Amino acid sequence: MVTSGTHTKGNVAIPDSLLTHSQEEADTLLVLHALTVPNEAELVVSSPDTDVLLLLVHTYPNLPRSSTFSTGKGMLKRNISVRSIYNNLGPKRASALLGFHALTGSDMSGRFAGRTKDSCFKAFMSCDDEILDALGMLGNYIDPPADVCSQLERFVCILYRSKIYTKVNELRWFLFSNRAAEGENLPPTSGSLDLHIRRAHYITMIWKKACEPHPYLPTPTAFGWTFDADSSHFSPVRCLNPPAPEAVLNLIKCGCKRGCKGMCSCRKNNIPCTEFCGCWGFQLQQQTVPMKTVKIEVLLSMTITN
Repeated sequence: MVTSGTHTKGNVAIPDSLLTHSQEEADTLLVLHALTVPNEAELVVSSPDTDVLLLLVHTYPNLPRSSTFSTGKGMLKRNISVRSIYNNLGPKRASALLGFHALTGSDMSGRFAGRTKDSCFKAFMSCDDEILDALGMLGNYIDPPADVCSQLERFVCILYRSKIYTKVNELRWFLFSNRAAEGENLPPTSGSLDLHIRRAHYITMIWKKACEPHPYLPTPTAFGWTFDADSSHFSPVRCLNPPAPEAVLNLIKCGCKRGCKGMCSCRKNNIPCTEFCGCWGFQLQQQTVPMKTVKIEVLLSMTITN
């Protein structure tokens, strides 16, 4: 069986519904034809792409019982039983697998800073049913429901080892107030995470329509991408709003280590030093004249905006 463009030919009987198609991805096209193999036959799908294996695991209930994924070359060639992986994961996690892959990083989506696929998979294998249901619902509707986005945000917090905080803005503030560098790896705003979830939702939608010869897909620009007519490429939208109010973005802090002197940037701009400044701890230790402080909490609480 050979596919070229939108047509399929071969030396085996091909269903009329598959003679033409509008599938643009080779991964989904492989699965589309694999679904036509009789249940009593032995199916072997060869591909170097992990995405194909995940698609096979997701669609395994509709594939032959003897389904194998063949990958690698020479001494590194492996034959992986799709059935074994499906049974080890269980139906619920197998159903959530595509959403998990799109959310945590695939060929078409970004990943979370400081988090490898291994660490994300460990969190996936230990997460509760509410998160699994949310991951399993990605790609099922035109727009991801609000409760699904809320559970996925909680999952992102778990990826960064927090079971107490369920909102990335709250977790970022906690990490920042405890001077933990981990907070820099979080999405900069809840708005940027929402856009990432929408992109993951759209990618999962593409994968889940692998069983349709002529799938209908909405425009990607409604799901967190922008289209550049000059290059004919789609680019992800990072965030719709600034990550913080202008007053915070332009906040000045000095790098003085042992008290403020002539080169102090705060003194040059005639503003008081704050907890951000390098001199803050030194000044407290020396018990010098009390400095005029600025309520940083007030400024930074304004960052918890979309």
